[in-house]
Amino acid sequence: MNNKLVYWWGGRESMLLMDSCVTGFLKKYKFPGSTMKGFFFYSEKYKGSGYLTKISFDEMIESGKKFFNQEIVEEYFHFSEKTREKFFGIVKKIRNSNVSRMSNEELADLFWKLHDCVAGGIALYEQSQQEPLVAAEKRIREIVKDEDKMLTIVEPYEPDDIINGEIYWYNLVKDKDSISKEDIIIYLEKFSWHMWNMYDLDEALDYYKNKFLEDKKDKHDKVKGIIDSKNKHKEKVLGILKEYDNEELNRLVELFHRSTINRMRLKPIWAGVDFLTRDFFNEIAKRLKLSVVELVFSYRIKEVVDALKNGNLLSKEERERRKESYIIAFDNYKEMFITGEESKTFARKEYPELFRENEEEVVKGTVVSKGKAKGKVRIILSENIEKVKELSKTFEKGDILVTDMTQPNMMVLIGKAGAIVTNEGGITSHAAVVSREFRIPCIVCTHTATKTFKDGDIVEVDAEKGVVKKIK
Repeated sequence: MNNKLVYWWGGRESMLLMDSCVTGFLKKYKFPGSTMKGFFFYSEKYKGSGYLTKISFDEMIESGKKFFNQEIVEEYFHFSEKTREKFFGIVKKIRNSNVSRMSNEELADLFWKLHDCVAGGIALYEQSQQEPLVAAEKRIREIVKDEDKMLTIVEPYEPDDIINGEIYWYNLVKDKDSISKEDIIIYLEKFSWHMWNMYDLDEALDYYKNKFLEDKKDKHDKVKGIIDSKNKHKEKVLGILKEYDNEELNRLVELFHRSTINRMRLKPIWAGVDFLTRDFFNEIAKRLKLSVVELVFSYRIKEVVDALKNGNLLSKEERERRKESYIIAFDNYKEMFITGEESKTFARKEYPELFRENEEEVVKGTVVSKGKAKGKVRIILSENIEKVKELSKTFEKGDILVTDMTQPNMMVLIGKAGAIVTNEGGITSHAAVVSREFRIPCIVCTHTATKTFKDGDIVEVDAEKGVVKKIK
């Protein structure tokens, strides 16, 4: 790969998920953001970062212009819904089957169908990332010009599944004196992306039991507050759109609204698949004499199929090499897969800039909620549900929440935060929406905030210029 790399996202990602990403991107869907020529993912100790080649990054932004064609818009959302229906159809078949009685061949065939659908869902999900919507955002800015109005109208007033999940949860809190294991599991299956990267159900149950008890202490009607907030937002959006009375603006705003809602409808396909089909994954892992974590973090899709059908297992040594380090990538549609020390050597030789420290201790990003703040950095990664529980006890009002991306389970921290800074996200991301709701400064898409700063650093957040810098 001779092309410059542009950071895209990072975190604790399983091998199966990354292989699904590559498979999905190589499907070459015609929709904006769904295909690319070059992608590079480097992992050490199960933590990795994904990059696009500069050519792919630029092409992804350029591809967003296709959304000026309403036929493409409608085709994209129709295809997304069909993919979602297909995924949940496969999930239903798995859940209604006695997987312990299936042959290895039957398990393998079903596993392949499931992950082929996951791959397609991931490719479609990428449409809602920041880059494919740049062209539409730019055009909205040209029409509206007022930054605050622009940020207001691109946020949907119809609830997405994050909001629906909050309403469902707070109704549980309001209506029940205590919460059962079954209550929690039903909630998690409805909003399965909460279980992304979570392979210990008991840990999740413990977290939500404690959350229920804490939320029970708050006597405010949270559901009414959420609905009232959405209704007020709807009035603002419709008022601004009426003020401009522009059909093109109406179409582009609708694109943002539908993209945000569609994003969360597609998310269970990749972030909830392990949990929704947990008995299926457990059965496959059992037959391959692995834990589920070893299975999803060591094997690629075809390797699982081969292991089930032909008994070709990865050696313990190869699994350890992959845990230590691996590269999964493609350039001009040609795949690359390297593991162990060889992958470390390749990455450091070809892309030394990926390993350089940010000596300036400054990051820049996209402003999604204006303001300024100064405070102590508190770092948390989105997959670490236990850290949320621990941090909630020591997180002080005015602390700066620094994360790869915010999740709904971080709301207890967000309510106290002086500002939010994320590696990822765009103007309709979760961080953007909640920061505007809480009226706190927020800068997203910094790429490296969680690496540049350390817990306890004192930083200054300038969410007017999009700059965060360490001051001591």
